Amino acid sequence: SSAASSFCSTNWTFIRDFYIKHGFLEVETPILQGAVCGASAKPFFTKHNALNKMCNLRIAPEVYLKQVIAGGFDRVFEVAKCFRNEGMDTQHLQEFTQVEWYASYWNFEDNIKFFQGFLKNLLLDLTGKTTIEKDGNILDFGKELSGGARILTYSVEGSKTVRLRFGESVGETCAELKNGEAGFGATNDHSI
Repeated sequence: SSAASSFCSTNWTFIRDFYIKHGFLEVETPILQGAVCGASAKPFFTKHNALNKMCNLRIAPEVYLKQVIAGGFDRVFEVAKCFRNEGMDTQHLQEFTQVEWYASYWNFEDNIKFFQGFLKNLLLDLTGKTTIEKDGNILDFGKELSGGARILTYSVEGSKTVRLRFGESVGETCAELKNGEAGFGATNDHSI
């Protein structure tokens, strides 16, 4: 519909403007690739007739974006069309668009702070407010995250709390992910 197209266009315009205002350079990386790289997913394969060579469609822009960073650009992002030859359901299609970014010299705390600002400003731009309702709970992304950068907490109305939890180290974070303790989640089985 016209309203949906306008919403998508507004969303992509905001994303590009936000990254550019924060010193990022938008780049475009290959969709047709000679080697599977990036995420660990099953790719779609196709034949490049002129080269008589099998190629795959991109599953993630990660490796090429990291090469751009290694080439001397401090901050890059891409609005990337990706393809994963895996199952599909009502929330997952095999062809999708994602935004991926890399910034030299940033640690995960810098990325968390940046992403929090991104969410807050995206909600303000699209809805005019920083709150959203999820499963009857009001989440306010306009508030500062509490608990420092390691355990991030959003309080919601009532007694429920939504936590974004990250470990002290890569090993600890991996252990928490394995145990279901880290990542985007919430108490009382209300995920965001």
